[in-house]
Amino acid sequence: MKLRFAIGTVTVATALILGHALPAGAQYASQFVPAKLITQGKTTHSIAGAGTTVVQVQVNADGSHKAIKVIHSTNPGNDAAAMEIAQNSTYRPAHRGSTPVTSFYDFSLKFNHSSVVNAVSEEQGGGGGSGGTSVANQNQASSLAVQAVKVADDNPTQALALAQKAMSLDPSTNSKYALGRAQLANKQYSDAIATLKEVHAAAFADPKMPTNAKVAIDTSLMTAYFENNDTQNAQAMAAEIKQLDPTSTLPGRVVGNSLVNAGVTAAEAKNYDEAFKDFDQAASQGDPQIAVTAYTQAALLVSKMDKPDYKRMQAYADKALALKPDDALANFAEGIALTGQWASSHDDATKKKALDSLTKADQAAKAEGNIALSLQIETFIKQNLNSAPASQSGSS
Repeated sequence: MKLRFAIGTVTVATALILGHALPAGAQYASQFVPAKLITQGKTTHSIAGAGTTVVQVQVNADGSHKAIKVIHSTNPGNDAAAMEIAQNSTYRPAHRGSTPVTSFYDFSLKFNHSSVVNAVSEEQGGGGGSGGTSVANQNQASSLAVQAVKVADDNPTQALALAQKAMSLDPSTNSKYALGRAQLANKQYSDAIATLKEVHAAAFADPKMPTNAKVAIDTSLMTAYFENNDTQNAQAMAAEIKQLDPTSTLPGRVVGNSLVNAGVTAAEAKNYDEAFKDFDQAASQGDPQIAVTAYTQAALLVSKMDKPDYKRMQAYADKALALKPDDALANFAEGIALTGQWASSHDDATKKKALDSLTKADQAAKAEGNIALSLQIETFIKQNLNSAPASQSGSS
């Protein structure tokens, strides 16, 4: 006896979400006013000749400062003088909102053959992005950075364009974070690592930086390391996240995300044992959101097999629903599993349970605005529950 059972319309890829589950970090993309030079210091060193030198200065929230290093020089003979001038200068600390914060100021000095002609001022665009941006540009860059982070997972190309525009207006740490997230979304993992490492250094030097912002940065950097097959550094970021927030499940989400992707790839290759192993491992990583996705993927994979075990499928769907009862796809998987059982038993109670699950799935899909999934569910109901299963051996 063959049944008219349109399970073939269900695809594992339907469930794949993942990237947008990571924290958007929009809270981090808030207005930032960089440090500013107040008075330029003097030097006792002789000037070697014409050239430009850029010194990185750490300006602390209390107004104290330290000249850290020369980061660019066209005449190394002037470096000692530049460092002394930078150290003897005074600065206004950076602010996030109304709160002073520790940041880095890139101090550009221009020398002639015997003296300092001038320090390139903020208005002239000097300071390597830490002191050369108008308030209007800072505000516009901040808005673009927020938007870039918001759209990164749905529209990576647009996110990258927005982040690059933010960088051109104000190459601050804030804009760099948006750029790093956009590079990550575009699978530019090496570039993302380089950008996010700079963001990490600046953020962790800022004692006023909120913990959730640091966690967001670490999670993005951990993801970039993981996707770049750098397990050691990915694990270091995971440990740091746990130090910042012992209750965080984000490290498990990053690892689980990768395992779900691996499971989908294995399923498409019909390597079912490997796929189930990946989904089970993903679900065990400790992040509830990933667990729901992994269990649902595993349930749908059962339906794709030559001889589906619908009780096993229901067991996976039940695990997903225990974590998220209103999940549209998990309810769909539950409904498919119950329909498969009803097709063999012809039990009215089982059919009712199947229809209830599928109706709930349809309602949840519509509530989410997922019209494609809603149509898939309704088609499945029409093909499998609105008529009795075929009982003749010749039916198909």
